[in-house]
Amino acid sequence: MRVSRLILAMLPTSLMCLMFIAGCSGGPTVRVDQDSAADLSRYRTFGFYDRLETDKPRYSTITTSRLKDATIRELERLGYRHEESNPDLLVNFSADVSDRQDVTKTPASVRGVYGYRPAAYRAWTGYAYDIDVRQYKAGTLIIDLIDAGQKRLVWRGIAEGELNKKDQKDPAATIERAVSGIFSKFAAS
Repeated sequence: MRVSRLILAMLPTSLMCLMFIAGCSGGPTVRVDQDSAADLSRYRTFGFYDRLETDKPRYSTITTSRLKDATIRELERLGYRHEESNPDLLVNFSADVSDRQDVTKTPASVRGVYGYRPAAYRAWTGYAYDIDVRQYKAGTLIIDLIDAGQKRLVWRGIAEGELNKKDQKDPAATIERAVSGIFSKFAAS
């Protein structure tokens, strides 16, 4: 148990966020929001901000590189062209991981004191509760598409879920699934 906590403490926050997103048993919860005045079909090209939110102050992270690669694949699959100079859309990423607790309170399961009539001698459960506390990592990945000319957000995809430790072994695949899940909603919006 201590080794897994040490490993989690050593991972960058944005990487942990992406690992948990794809690790959810039913997949991450994905939702989108779009500017109702924006016509996404009029955009043809996309690029990335020079300084993405998932980067550190003085260097680009591995997580950012993987996010860029996955986003390029998904947007090109949707018919957009990656262009670094003068793109129609600018892409930005944001990732966050937080410690969460799930607290469940249920009436205590008290057995009868006497074996021959257990139902008649149960303790009063007015104050007796079983409290279960489950601690876990939860995170969010946000992909923003910004109209480059107007500097206005036109589309946002959000994936949220719980960190699954199995995905720590293959963060690249986890990132790929999270980005793919977000852009599957882009095509439907």
